[in-house]
Amino acid sequence: MTLAADDFEAFFAAVHGGQPPFAWQRRLLDTVLEQGRWPDRIVAPTGAGKTAVIDVHVFAVAIMAAGSGPRVPRRLSLVVDRRALVDSQYDLAVRVNLLLREAGDAGILSEVRARLAALRSGRAPNADPLVVAMLRGGVAPSRRWVDDPTAAAIICATPAMWGSRLLFRGYGTSRLARPREAGLLAYDSVIVVDEAHLARQLVATARRIDALEGMASSPPLVPRVQVVEATATIGGEMGLRSIDVTADDLRPDRAGGDVLATRLLAPKPVRMLPSPDWPAGSVPARASLAQMLADHADELLAVHGRTIGCVTNTVATAVAVAAELRKRGRVVELLVGRMRPHDIAALRRRRPKLLTIDGDPDVDVVVATQTVEVGIDADFAAMVTELAAGSALAQRAGRVNRVGRRASTEVRVVVPAGPVGPKGAPPYEADELGPALDWITRRAASDGGLAPFLVAGDPPPPAVLRRLVLGRPEVWDALYLARTSDALFAEPDLELLLADDLEPDTDVSVVVRRRVSDDPMVELLLLRVTPPRAAECFPVTLVVLRALLDRVRAKAAVGAPAVYRWRADELDLLRDEDDPRPGDVIVVGDDDAWFTQGVVSVDGTETSTDVLEDCRDAEPFLMRIGSGMPVDTETGGRMGDLLLARLGSVLSDPAEDGRARRAAMATVIAEVTQRLGTAATEAARERLRVAVGLLGRRLADTAIEIGPASDDGVPAWVVIADQRRRLGDEDVRQTWTGRAVAVGLEEHQADVADRVAEIAGRLALDGPIVEALRLAGALHDEGKRDPRFQNLLRGKDGGTVGTPDAAPLAKSGRRTPAEYRAGIASAGLPTGWRHEQLSSLVAWTKTGGGASAASRLVTRLVGTSHGHGRSTFPHTRAGLVGSDQELAGVGEALHDRGVWDVIVDVTHETHGVWGCAYLEALLRAADGQVSGEADE
Repeated sequence: MTLAADDFEAFFAAVHGGQPPFAWQRRLLDTVLEQGRWPDRIVAPTGAGKTAVIDVHVFAVAIMAAGSGPRVPRRLSLVVDRRALVDSQYDLAVRVNLLLREAGDAGILSEVRARLAALRSGRAPNADPLVVAMLRGGVAPSRRWVDDPTAAAIICATPAMWGSRLLFRGYGTSRLARPREAGLLAYDSVIVVDEAHLARQLVATARRIDALEGMASSPPLVPRVQVVEATATIGGEMGLRSIDVTADDLRPDRAGGDVLATRLLAPKPVRMLPSPDWPAGSVPARASLAQMLADHADELLAVHGRTIGCVTNTVATAVAVAAELRKRGRVVELLVGRMRPHDIAALRRRRPKLLTIDGDPDVDVVVATQTVEVGIDADFAAMVTELAAGSALAQRAGRVNRVGRRASTEVRVVVPAGPVGPKGAPPYEADELGPALDWITRRAASDGGLAPFLVAGDPPPPAVLRRLVLGRPEVWDALYLARTSDALFAEPDLELLLADDLEPDTDVSVVVRRRVSDDPMVELLLLRVTPPRAAECFPVTLVVLRALLDRVRAKAAVGAPAVYRWRADELDLLRDEDDPRPGDVIVVGDDDAWFTQGVVSVDGTETSTDVLEDCRDAEPFLMRIGSGMPVDTETGGRMGDLLLARLGSVLSDPAEDGRARRAAMATVIAEVTQRLGTAATEAARERLRVAVGLLGRRLADTAIEIGPASDDGVPAWVVIADQRRRLGDEDVRQTWTGRAVAVGLEEHQADVADRVAEIAGRLALDGPIVEALRLAGALHDEGKRDPRFQNLLRGKDGGTVGTPDAAPLAKSGRRTPAEYRAGIASAGLPTGWRHEQLSSLVAWTKTGGGASAASRLVTRLVGTSHGHGRSTFPHTRAGLVGSDQELAGVGEALHDRGVWDVIVDVTHETHGVWGCAYLEALLRAADGQVSGEADE
């Protein structure tokens, strides 16, 4: 079939259980298809279905792929300063991807899937139709979205995580990956900023970067970042192109008008609850407030039935209310932003309908913080909430009688007995709460109360900007930010260009792991081979984390347990003088009392569980074997100790080769599994069975890591992991293939050249850029011809390098990653030597020595092909070049006399700072795809 705009209704209905799109949603699609770009604003009241931007994006990209629509951005970023909404939008995008993936061979979903698949480069026949990624604090960031720039992608992110990547400083991202992310977010990209009034600086920065890139003389010919403000408030800046939900959209003769009218016009009466204990400034006041909130939740339950929403402003109050209601025998679910995704997923498995329109009739009360304000389709019978900022109250009320089907409902708001005090009520300031109190008092006097369409006409007070003026990035800022591989004198302050509030960002997280040793070095070694997974991360604010660390450090004199920190790709023991910063992941033990009611708490007295092995939904299989792992504690750990002892004897036998050793390991694990019987859970036995299966696969498919051994030869731990989807060390992957078969340099460079040309062609880049990328691909690893590097790849038994029968290698098939790292020094290469720096000299020579813009671009792309050289390299001609005198002369010009710096500056002027990063991302994606396929 030929895909056309009129097929959107069928596509939308297929995704949403038969429901057609509302008129405004179809109007949004028509605008995108008619103008080839997204509007500047979307104005839609709570409940009007703003998440339909996902459907519009997917369908518009499919239309483009079918050749019946304009060039539109391939990547959609949904950005909002609410962790719960990020999670919810991610879940929705994953659901759309699953529907497309599992669609049959006919029908609209099958057709859309086929169109999206046709966009993609690479040789992965079973690749998902969509690439879906999550970027938010407290969760290990997704990286798959940078691997295929041609794919339709949906990225769900918080402002700090998205904005830091746009500015070349992605929180939680290695320095070498930062240019890829920046380029891919600045080009072929649209960002929809929900609750845009809370992210005005991010909107301004993103739009300014679009303008800066427009100043380049020859930027990449793909759409630059398009910025869409999504809001529930009518009105705003003049001159912006806007798609609004209007009164006409509620008419019964419009598509879905009756449904939309029921949602947006159903009355939600407001009742004020003055309290002398609000805000709760002390522990007794918090206890009294919790009692009051529990009382009103009980009353609402008696009047309106299940399920009642109870929303507090702080986690501490939410925990207290939940505990009080449980004491009364109520069935309560706690939902706060500090829950880890694993626990939220467990809640959804346990109560699959609770956070949907259908609801769960067995739950009396959901106690939550700001988590429920947006992105959750819960349909509460009624609600009691603390006074909050006006926009927050409107969003909370949006979870009440969400689809307008209930005969009656109400929203009760706890307010101060008098005026709002000068200190406000954290996290809200007095200058937010005072106007909010006036506004909610006015809404309480209206029969319609907080009905969404009435709120749109009488909007809550705008959020107060917590800075004097918004920042404006300039060209010199861009050039400084782009120096991602240099050790700068001072790192740029991203808050100036990202944050509406210049208070420090709060996105960090805590991971719980079982302790396997009293020796921190033994634990560090284990943590290095089992980095944090997204689902096991508890989101935590910096304030709470610092308070907890202070509590730990206060106990240092009596032997406080070790705490560890992941920062990007680096793991260290957290020292007393270390201060956490955004993106950090703190690792504590399962015996550390940091928790209350399953969430991280300053006053925590409870422990939590290690769930690493259970986080397998989107992660490869991994199993640790140690005392008590993975067999259950009912065995007293003895089976774990026995397993380690027997594995130790197998692993220490030098007579066995790799395959024989793995076969012996599989036999040991199978025997212990059989002996366990019902002494361990089925989940534990299943992990052991999977491990046995992995040990029977080819060597490259399974990673085995072994901890340090005791005097009797027993290792402290053993890790068995499925590494078929492992990212691995970037430097190592440039020189090593998991197939145990060497890859020739000529073959590899030809494949990368073909792939990057294919990628650029699919993106419809102009001919000269496609040719520059192809040449860069063909030359990007030329520096690997250096005899010293070839000796490194081949090892001691690799033969004589440089002879006619010794074809140069791109990747070693004989050496393991560990051997590669150990061999760098013995190969005669200076510290920090980069083969792509040497490659840049070859590229400069073979493309005319900079006589043309194409020569400069090719040389720059080759030199930065692995993230280095932005904007300097560590070596001058000395040490970089071996005996080749011609290259020595070029090296003197480029890297001794500063021509390389000129190349970087000129290419920035010609193609844009972010445009160069985008082109680098295409080349690096091609290299990564080819390298990954070589490992299959």
